[in-house]
Amino acid sequence: MIPWVVFIVVTVTTGWIHKLDMKGMGDAFSISWKTILSAMAALIVSVPLVQVFINSGINGAGYDPMPIVLANGAAALFGDSWPLISPTIGAIGFAWVNGIGFNIGFILVVLILALILIMILRSYRHREANAEG
Repeated sequence: MIPWVVFIVVTVTTGWIHKLDMKGMGDAFSISWKTILSAMAALIVSVPLVQVFINSGINGAGYDPMPIVLANGAAALFGDSWPLISPTIGAIGFAWVNGIGFNIGFILVVLILALILIMILRSYRHREANAEG
């Protein structure tokens, strides 16, 4: 079944269950349509952005994926103070996701996971260097 058909069926069924008249259904549709249009403006831009960001490792030039490059930069910038900085970045990211749109969350999740992996790898390398020396 086509996805939009499901939404139409659920909408009509909900109106019937709640015994809404045509004016009530029209008012609900009007309010919903305004919400959809405002979200659509952000989603039209953010969905392709997220796809480019996540799939940036698939390239012919051999460049590292954008999340890894950003994670390396943040790890180099913050160094060992990352555990102090990361909650702030997480809080900003959480507020941003809740305020702007769900898709930005994918970018932040991939970036934070990449940072965590880089910090773990650096920690292991540091331990190995100290064990050998």
